[in-house]
Amino acid sequence: MSSFHLPELAKQYTQYDMIRLHTEVPAFPEARSRLLLAFLHESGNAGKSAESLTLAVSLVQMGIDIHEMVSMSNQVKEKKAVRSRQLKVLAGDYFSSGYYHLLSEAGEIGMVEHIAGSICEVNRLKMTLYARIRQLKLTAEEYLQQMAGIRAQLFARFDHLMKSGLGKAWQDILECFTRCELLADELDQLGNPERLRESWAFWRMREQGYGELLGQLESSADKQEQINALMQKCRIKEQLLQLLDEQVGHLYEKARRLDSDRLMQELLQIGDPFLRLVRQPPAAGGAMR
Repeated sequence: MSSFHLPELAKQYTQYDMIRLHTEVPAFPEARSRLLLAFLHESGNAGKSAESLTLAVSLVQMGIDIHEMVSMSNQVKEKKAVRSRQLKVLAGDYFSSGYYHLLSEAGEIGMVEHIAGSICEVNRLKMTLYARIRQLKLTAEEYLQQMAGIRAQLFARFDHLMKSGLGKAWQDILECFTRCELLADELDQLGNPERLRESWAFWRMREQGYGELLGQLESSADKQEQINALMQKCRIKEQLLQLLDEQVGHLYEKARRLDSDRLMQELLQIGDPFLRLVRQPPAAGGAMR
């Protein structure tokens, strides 16, 4: 079965009317799932077992992602918002619980404990990062590195299932992919005032000497327009595109070093959306997305 079918298979665990009515469902981690499945197939873990492993860890990732959407504020009183918050928590737990069923059906009981350990490590890494965010003790590169590490964590610990010689390549290429994915998301969310502090742009502008102004903007009533103006002044979009361009170059270089032409071609195909994003023509008038 092609990896393109996995998002459809995931819907039987995620597409419930009660969930969709009250909250947004996070995107299926398609790039990472396709990547993992390609490496598992190349290592001889073909068929339903590889697909079940990949789908299981993808559902756990979606569970973690929807928990990230839960508002941390206790000031939410409006009934609809409260219900949405409750459904995010319950949906995240429900998505994650799907991996028990999938792994038991595939006879991969040992992987239950393995993935559980990865979940604990993700939570530890997130707590460390959020503490540094609150303390304003991050550089832009540290933010990018730690966020990419959090995204890769659940998938990284499958290296023991890779055949000899592929384990190291798996770690290196996964790191490149998660950085590409993160940079693409940063471009997509560029200028979103609700995610200002949790963005590469915030830390980069602080490095460029705008820390005090950013602090004022976070509490400003018309912060959207001011944030966009500051990002244009700092050329944040151009810097993100340059970082993505460099990362795509690293990714393609590592892919071409692989011994398997089949795996190399699959990885180049998975990375094609990132390449197209870098090569897209600039928006008219330089407007931000």
